[in-house]
Amino acid sequence: MIMRIKHLLPVAAFLFTASLNVSASSDIVAKYNGKDIHKAEIEKKLRILFQGSLPEGKKNFDALNKEIKQRLVAEIVQQKTLEDEIAKSSIKDNDLYKQQVAEIEKEIAINVFLDHYAKRKVTDQMLNAEYSNYIKTLKENDELKVSHVIVNDENKAKDLLKQINNKAITFEEAAKQNNIDATRAQSGEIGYISKGKTVPEFEQAAYSAKKNNVVGPIKTDFGWHLIKVTDSRKQKVPKFEEIKPQLAQQVSAKVKQQYVIDVMKNANIQTFVE
Repeated sequence: MIMRIKHLLPVAAFLFTASLNVSASSDIVAKYNGKDIHKAEIEKKLRILFQGSLPEGKKNFDALNKEIKQRLVAEIVQQKTLEDEIAKSSIKDNDLYKQQVAEIEKEIAINVFLDHYAKRKVTDQMLNAEYSNYIKTLKENDELKVSHVIVNDENKAKDLLKQINNKAITFEEAAKQNNIDATRAQSGEIGYISKGKTVPEFEQAAYSAKKNNVVGPIKTDFGWHLIKVTDSRKQKVPKFEEIKPQLAQQVSAKVKQQYVIDVMKNANIQTFVE
């Protein structure tokens, strides 16, 4: 499967992406060792992985984003090339291989079982309710334009905050001179964020801040942040049909999670771990 190869060898996939050119006018999207790879083959694999649909609810391969198409082609080339190498070997006779395949089959069985259960349970009423909640969240929370100063050390963040408050240095100068991420080139500007798009600690601080006030230091897994909100705007409200595939995924995930909870509640379970 494409996704398993992707997890095993992500670096190789990136290298392939840089060298492949996906043609929109031909059904053949790549060649490897004299063999052709067709759009239909990639679409078939995607529909298996995404429960009958394509990523982002697109109708066909051509409708996908160019970067996604290039990545998919890179991954399928990698997969096919390795499959040819495997065919020359006796790896499938290996006991460890057989054991791992058996375990993977169990995982697949659970996932397919839950997918089929969710398909029977998800209704239009549930999708409409999810859409209503999503729209309510959008209307209640503006997008915020934020900038940050990010460093590795709390004391350094505190010292920079003191300098900013004393007007010894501007927020933008502090970011441009000290940031440990790519925003250094933009004087700390991240752009617009919305609820659920950043880590909780950062989001909470940003949405609690007053416009043009500097808050922090705030610790996240990325470092110590000083945060400044410079603007806000209302979020665009998408139509139901535009996000129906995403809504279906979210509702399906909730249905499956609740089913597992109910099954575990009704099961007679004993554990003996000390």
